[in-house]
Amino acid sequence: MGLLLKIFIAIAIISFLYSCFGKKKTTDGFEAWLNTHYKGRLKILNTSTSDPIKHLSFKVKNSVVASTDDSLHQIVIRWDKRVDDLGISLDEVNDMLTRSKVELTDARELFNLIKEGGLSSISCAITNAYARILLFKEPTPENRIQILEKLIVILQTWLKTKNYGLAIDIMEPKAIGSEFGDIIPLPHWQRADSWQTRNTLLTLRIDPGTILEAKSMNQQWKFNTESDRLVQWIETSRPLATEWAKEHLKKAHRMLSQTQYSALENQLGAQIQFPISYSTNSDDSSNIDGYITGNYLLDEGKIGPFKLTKE
Repeated sequence: MGLLLKIFIAIAIISFLYSCFGKKKTTDGFEAWLNTHYKGRLKILNTSTSDPIKHLSFKVKNSVVASTDDSLHQIVIRWDKRVDDLGISLDEVNDMLTRSKVELTDARELFNLIKEGGLSSISCAITNAYARILLFKEPTPENRIQILEKLIVILQTWLKTKNYGLAIDIMEPKAIGSEFGDIIPLPHWQRADSWQTRNTLLTLRIDPGTILEAKSMNQQWKFNTESDRLVQWIETSRPLATEWAKEHLKKAHRMLSQTQYSALENQLGAQIQFPISYSTNSDDSSNIDGYITGNYLLDEGKIGPFKLTKE
């Protein structure tokens, strides 16, 4: 990789991080544009740099704006300092405002229907043509099927169901209310950190037009291996793997600090692998001679029998 390319990439990364965590950005001409076309009707919530590598510039921005009449009525407007009128199409902005107003109305309607249908600890949104439903509950077998049974009754009576796909996430219960309320605001899906990923336990995705049936849907849950819950599993399983290795491995060995993991295909949980080395060099962490491997099952709440596996 050439030196100039490396420098450009480094600058791009720094700019991206600064756009996410730095001081509030100046919006220069965009605020003036907004005052010209939507004076008193829209306000800027935040502005960030739009992928500088893709655009070959740091002057392309994404601004989240909200209606002054309804703070949850939000859209993202991309604008470019380098071009006349910032490259913004007024017709496109009006279309986005109309569509987002419909989606917000639908999200609120769906939330109320779900709450009236007997499900609690929920938040909703409509985004990217999917009805997003977050449920902050422990993903026990009983909860999983009850959630689906109740949701299906609700969705079969909701006239808007055919308009959207379905995205259900079971979240860490302790995360409820920490970032948003009943309706998930648009900036949540734009955020640069991994809050959503870290706090999501199970996911379920259903395409638009799919026949909803609880039993078949209940087999489609996916465990999220990027969650903080898996980190906890690894931390509690490592001492057990170390003890198993001491009892079952005849050769002298070292447990290495790395961990490998992957979602199980036919069960909810993860395969966790703790690498070992027969090398006596304590500074050598690259020589892996095998793995102490076990399956951590969600419904069991513990890691299963260990075994030694090779590369």
